[in-house]
Amino acid sequence: MCLFWNKRTRPTGFLPNIPGLVVDKTQWAPSEDYLVSDVVELHRMPDKVHCSHILLKSEKEAKALMERLNKGEKFANLAKQSSVCPSAKRGGDLGTFTRGKMVKEFETAAFALQKGQTSQIVKTKFGYHIIKRLE
Repeated sequence: MCLFWNKRTRPTGFLPNIPGLVVDKTQWAPSEDYLVSDVVELHRMPDKVHCSHILLKSEKEAKALMERLNKGEKFANLAKQSSVCPSAKRGGDLGTFTRGKMVKEFETAAFALQKGQTSQIVKTKFGYHIIKRLE
């Protein structure tokens, strides 16, 4: 398979539909026609993530907890103390999950996180979540 981009940035070849594939067309080569491998950075989105979360009933509670996290309190301790999810007893640990296993808003936030990163407040039909990606 060969994919070329012309100077009008229109593909003249075929890009396969690969689930989880993100194409970044921001890096360009100086010639008129280029091989896609010289132009496009391909990043694989993770197929699965390992996360913990804290589930709260109100946005007010979630904001207060975010302040405590930002002051350096431990995520797992706050999850045990405050989360209304059964995972609270494990420090909020949800284990590893794949795409399609969580509600869309939660999934989008979880898969966007880098390892060790904590999300902003995420609202779902279950309440307000603060998510931390472990792996």
